[in-house]
Amino acid sequence: MSYEYEKEEKIIRQIDETKKFVETIVTVSQWEKTPSDRRLILNSNSPLSKIVEMDLKISTNETEIVPLIVEEISGQYSVSFPSGTELPEAIQFYGLIGASSKEIIFEVDPNQYEIYKQIKESTYTHRVDEPITTMYGAEIVKETLYYDDHGVTFHLLVNQIATKGLSLNLLYKDQVLIEAINERNEKRYLRLLGDEEDRLTFKIDRGFYERSEMIQVKLTNLPVYVTTNWLIKPPNQ
Repeated sequence: MSYEYEKEEKIIRQIDETKKFVETIVTVSQWEKTPSDRRLILNSNSPLSKIVEMDLKISTNETEIVPLIVEEISGQYSVSFPSGTELPEAIQFYGLIGASSKEIIFEVDPNQYEIYKQIKESTYTHRVDEPITTMYGAEIVKETLYYDDHGVTFHLLVNQIATKGLSLNLLYKDQVLIEAINERNEKRYLRLLGDEEDRLTFKIDRGFYERSEMIQVKLTNLPVYVTTNWLIKPPNQ
C-alpha cells in the first residue's frame, strides 16, 4: 500500500458480508474511497497459507471492472480499482487463489542416471506413469523422465478428477517452489519449465545426480483455487 494512500482521508462504506466456502471463510468488509484510489477490503480465515489472487469483478453504472492489484496488508486483503470507480452496485466473486500448506514429496534414485549413461544414446525418455499423491481432487502422476547429458527432466501430470470447491489451478503455477535435497542436505532450487496447463516440469542437473546417493524432491506453495460463485450487492447507503 502506498504512503499516499495511508495518509489520504478515506470515505468508507461498510458492506460486511460473510460466507464460508469449504474451510475458507471470506468477509467482504468495506469499500474505501480516497482522492487517488478505490479499494475493496476483505478478510479471510483459511487453512491456505496465504491468498495470492482474487477472481472477481464489480459492476457500476452498467460497466464491469476488474481489479488492478490484490495486496495483503496487516492480515487483510486490499483489492484496488481505478480512481473514479464508484461504489459497486454488485460484486461478482468467482473465487480466490491461495497457496497450499500441503506439499508434494517423492524420492529419486540417482542410480537411474548411471543406467542412462550405459544406454549410450544422447537422449532417453522413460515412461513411468507412477502415481505420487492425490490432493484437492487432483491426481499427481510422475509421467515421464527425460534423460540427456545435462541431467533429468521430470514431467509431472496433474490430472484434475474432482473439484468440490477446491482444485489445483496450474494457471498460477509460477508461484510453485521446487527443491531437491540429497543425503548430505545439499539443496538445488529448481525452476519450472514449459507452459502446459496440466503439467509441472523441472530439471535436476547431472552434477547433482552424480554426487548424490539419495535425492528427495519437494514442491510447495501449490496454487489452490477456491470456487465461491458469490454475488454481493452492497448497500447504497
